[in-house]
Amino acid sequence: MTHSGKKWRVVYNSLVYSDFENIDKHSALKVKEIITERLYQSPDLYGLPLRKSLKGYRKLRVGDYRVIYLVSSNTVLIEGVGHRKNIYEMIKKRLGLT
Repeated sequence: MTHSGKKWRVVYNSLVYSDFENIDKHSALKVKEIITERLYQSPDLYGLPLRKSLKGYRKLRVGDYRVIYLVSSNTVLIEGVGHRKNIYEMIKKRLGLT
């Protein structure tokens, strides 16, 4: 399901700002650029659905980093950004799923 003509509103969980501080500047800029290019346009086209306890959420791959987000009506809620090796555990804790 794509919404090519739809305007998406992107909202960041307040903790995402500290996520960006834990990433090197170059990678953080790249992640922000990809979020702007893809999630503001077609969040359901680019991200892949997650399973199990994170069912309903989606992940967007940017090199070794992942953006975890939820699509709801016309809003994209970015829940976290982090390295692929620890993002899933971090997100589960953040969302109270562990």
